Amino acid sequence: MVRPDAYEYYVKENPSGYGNGSSWRDAMGNEDFETYLPLAPDGSTFYVATGCYVPSPAGYKINSSVSIVGGFSPNIVYGVVPADPVKYKTVFTGDPSGDDYIGRNKNLLDNSNDDVILKGDLFSADTNFDIHISGCEFSGIRNEISLACPIRCGNLYLTNCTFDKTNSISSVGLNDNKKMVADGCVFKYMKTGSPSGIFEHDSVYVNNSLFENQQGLNSTCFDRSLNVVDIRNSIFNDIESGASMFSSTKNVYLYNNLFVGASHTISSVTNFLAVKDTAVVIGNIFKNCDYKNLVNTTDHTFVKHNLCETILGTDDDINTENFADFVVDGVYNETTGTFVPTYSDWGGYVPTIVTKSDTLPDGRSILFPLKETDVLTDQRGVSRMPMTCMGAYEIGCGSDTTFVVDSIRYGDKVCGWVFAQIGVHENIMENLKSTDGCDSIVNHTVVVRPIVRNDYYVKEGGSGSGNGRNWANAMDSTDFAAYLSLAPEGATFHVAAGTYKPKYGPGLKKTNDPKEL
Repeated sequence: MVRPDAYEYYVKENPSGYGNGSSWRDAMGNEDFETYLPLAPDGSTFYVATGCYVPSPAGYKINSSVSIVGGFSPNIVYGVVPADPVKYKTVFTGDPSGDDYIGRNKNLLDNSNDDVILKGDLFSADTNFDIHISGCEFSGIRNEISLACPIRCGNLYLTNCTFDKTNSISSVGLNDNKKMVADGCVFKYMKTGSPSGIFEHDSVYVNNSLFENQQGLNSTCFDRSLNVVDIRNSIFNDIESGASMFSSTKNVYLYNNLFVGASHTISSVTNFLAVKDTAVVIGNIFKNCDYKNLVNTTDHTFVKHNLCETILGTDDDINTENFADFVVDGVYNETTGTFVPTYSDWGGYVPTIVTKSDTLPDGRSILFPLKETDVLTDQRGVSRMPMTCMGAYEIGCGSDTTFVVDSIRYGDKVCGWVFAQIGVHENIMENLKSTDGCDSIVNHTVVVRPIVRNDYYVKEGGSGSGNGRNWANAMDSTDFAAYLSLAPEGATFHVAAGTYKPKYGPGLKKTNDPKEL
């Protein structure tokens, strides 16, 4: 029976102890997880240990806004230590034997004939409910109805997730009035059909992700009648679309992405992007793409500092032949006419592309900046701008100040510093210099968000470490003021007896005169 007052549940592939999900020692199994999930109260979090979780044909039903966090050791007995989804894989799959494979035309085939064919969606919630999923994989998912998808809900938030061989029409989520946010995710071997695309939310925001072996039949590959598509610092490899890669979208923003092997099947299509209103394309690399033009012309087209091979950009872009021979490491297959880039495992969730050089043959820098002590060094051993991810490219230079908002969790780094205070830190200045001597300034506003918990504890003077995890480590009134505005949805603050005063800004006058208050 689900405990109505509980907001944290623990799941293992096989149940342990009492099996009620109250702790890792009493973790529920997959069958009870499917039963508990639709009954859990709003704001609940399910911590799921490594394992293979196979749904019934009905799939997992959800009737509230919940979080699902995977990537925990099968031997964990206490706490929610930082998950490690690279080492401990939490996999939701319709392929129990794990032997599905991609056949000709990228069709998903079952080798053992043991797949679970879903009657609907894998995870299904009403559009009023949001789902947060972190550290989970979804593979071998097929549906018997045409409009099913792996995840259906309101707003969808994905972190460090993998979608592999999800052969359904809407291969990530389906809701035309909500948004999807994906950070550090991998999408591979996915196939969609007309009129759908991989993403079908009203607004899609993707950062630091990998797209590989995608196919959109007879239509666009990545969207359908969306309002906003914003993709940054991501890699696209072997993408086949029926028409334009992104089309029917009002506004498309592409920053610092690498596109390798983007093709289309409809011969009359010439534009990589076909947008209705705004197209902003800055700092991207296009290699082995068979589109003639980068984007259709609109009144709000802003395209510059892209590195293009064959595909035509603008006068601000660098158009050159065979630049990948000097820059991007990989192998060119003369038989198939494709370029296969080399990946590098840098220890994070998403791999990146190996580079041969930091400059073009004429000496121009494509990585900006190259050498500065106060700039982060990425897994390639070169410096990069902190607002970009591993594998991103910054082309050109400028003397203007760039204003950036970095939203991080407590303990994360920005500009090489760990911010130990929850809240908003303004005017963090960073000076950058490229090889050709251009100076640039990045002004960071760092929003440090608290560790995600359902319960925080507050005492007048604080106690212990002051992180608010429990009464022994309760936060004080100053941290309470900072945490309150940044806490996750559904969080509860337990406040001990005491006198709590608001936190005033430095410009306010302090006075004890009631007339001046």
